[in-house]
Amino acid sequence: INAEYGEKNSTDVKLISQCILAFKSLMRCSAGLESVVRTDNFIDNFTDSLDYVKTERLKMVILKILAALCLHDINTYKLVLRNLKFRVDELLEFLFTGGLELKTATLTCINALINSHGFECLEKEEMKELLFDKGLPTYVIGLRKPQNPDSLETQLDLFELMLEDEMSSPIEEEENIVTLQTPLEADPADVFNKLRSQLKSTTVYPLLGQLVNHLSLVKRTGTSGVLLWDLIDRFVQAAAVSRDASDPVSYTHLRAH
Repeated sequence: INAEYGEKNSTDVKLISQCILAFKSLMRCSAGLESVVRTDNFIDNFTDSLDYVKTERLKMVILKILAALCLHDINTYKLVLRNLKFRVDELLEFLFTGGLELKTATLTCINALINSHGFECLEKEEMKELLFDKGLPTYVIGLRKPQNPDSLETQLDLFELMLEDEMSSPIEEEENIVTLQTPLEADPADVFNKLRSQLKSTTVYPLLGQLVNHLSLVKRTGTSGVLLWDLIDRFVQAAAVSRDASDPVSYTHLRAH
């Protein structure tokens, strides 16, 4: 899918489209994911394929894969940031004019870019500044519609949570500072980084992002758009102490809710 040589004819575009779908399948296993990440210039060329594919379906696949790669490691994350830094207007155009599924994939990618998953780097701050200077919050606020699918509502929730963190005032009371500095194990970024490290060499690793996305869909009954983090927390704790997957004891109190 090397896009270095300018215009592509219809055969080239068809081949690029097939390669995108092949990479999607390849990255479902840990060995495939690692081989893709280690391939020289893969992210550069894969991102450039946005210039050649015509359908929203393929654009969605590209954006979802780039979002997933943001979770792999900080070097891969930086490469994705550096490539999409020059496509901010294109991402906003997808949000403004795309279909619901393309809007969802785009916001998923943007959330992955500006929520660093424990990875802190200058490129992340530059990307956030670019998006915000272009009016990203205004774009996102305009996406709230009654007919939105749950997947889009979830990404809107995640973006708004990030905004709340950005806009929260600095902590002034000394006792609050002590409280935040003490329980490092309670930091979600630490937890997910440890989990990612432990699962990296297993067949479960490629599914970690899907699991997190699935858990983020859990909502409190009757309250649209409110993430039920307390239930997710209890589920994870119960799973951690259960003897095996068939052990019903630890999950009894969860089913009651």
